[in-house]
Amino acid sequence: MERYVKENRGNAVQAEDIYQEAFLTVWRNVQLERFSPESQADFSAYLFRVCKNKWIDVLRSKSFKSELFTDKELNREAETEYDEEEDRLIDLIKHHFDELGDSCKDLLSKFYYSKMSMREISEVKGWSEATARNSKYRCIQRLRELINRNSQ
Repeated sequence: MERYVKENRGNAVQAEDIYQEAFLTVWRNVQLERFSPESQADFSAYLFRVCKNKWIDVLRSKSFKSELFTDKELNREAETEYDEEEDRLIDLIKHHFDELGDSCKDLLSKFYYSKMSMREISEVKGWSEATARNSKYRCIQRLRELINRNSQ
């Protein structure tokens, strides 16, 4: 039972609790003659089914779902570290974006901020679509070079 619970988002303590509850339920069913095992294997199989059903009930419960939410809250610290690194990178991009020429700034702004397609940009600029793609590639490469030069 412990292995089953652990494989399904639980832990050893939860497995023990489920087993105890299920054992009491099975024992009560035997005493009330709701279940009469013909062998030890029947008893074990019935006990496992009751355990499994009880664990499924726990997984469906609101309290279990709120525990999962609490676990996610605890992981926010790790996310914050990532966010700080991401923020640093965004600041670098903004800083070096200003160092690009007007043509590159305009092209990248249209693509990334205005969400224009390469076809739309090529029409506005009077370029072929291939020229727009190549220009975008060169502008991004230039931005990467600026960022890499200052971060070394």
